Amino acid sequence: MRETGQAAAGNPQPIEERAEALARTVDHLKERFARRPAAAECNPLPANCPFTKRLPKGREYIAAAIEDGVIPCCRMEPPLWHDVSEPPLCRVEGEEVFRFHYRHAFGAHATIRIGKRRDEIIVDRSYHPDTFDEAERFTALLTDADWDQLQGAVAAADFWSLPRYVRPRLLCLDGYELLVEARRGGRFRVSRFNNPDVHEHWRLARTAFDLAGLPDMRL
Repeated sequence: MRETGQAAAGNPQPIEERAEALARTVDHLKERFARRPAAAECNPLPANCPFTKRLPKGREYIAAAIEDGVIPCCRMEPPLWHDVSEPPLCRVEGEEVFRFHYRHAFGAHATIRIGKRRDEIIVDRSYHPDTFDEAERFTALLTDADWDQLQGAVAAADFWSLPRYVRPRLLCLDGYELLVEARRGGRFRVSRFNNPDVHEHWRLARTAFDLAGLPDMRL
């Protein structure tokens, strides 16, 4: 009778049942990750994407399909934090545009967008020195030499051929995460870096920060 009373009172599930539920969740996530195609398979963006303004509310399965790459969309790899003033890259004017989302383990975060539209090359960035600090905003016109510098860093990193996840070679307990998105015409690429320790990958981030007026930012 005592055991029945405890069960009726809402005792937690037995350890075996909780372990089985956790194992099912892990298996489901593994299946999702295994289905995620490489970035090269998700390059072309749809001509008339229905999600240019926002994802449908209450339809998590659509968000999951986009994140998994089943639906090609430049929202497929959301950053850990998002600047609500930033549009999806398909709505940014320009023939070619790059965007860098940076978040440090101890709160500093930034968004840097560099785009080329006809004869203009523009950099926009918002930088937050700490988690709840107001954004320090910066906008400027860049030169052709600046653009060539960025293109050189992109080529050296072989960015357009990188996988969606670029893990570090060494273990790091803190540090920063960097999400790099790019659109060239109607094609899209995204890669997520966790403490990039390959020099060419680090240099790509360093170049973006230098062009965005943050040369003293430590990476």
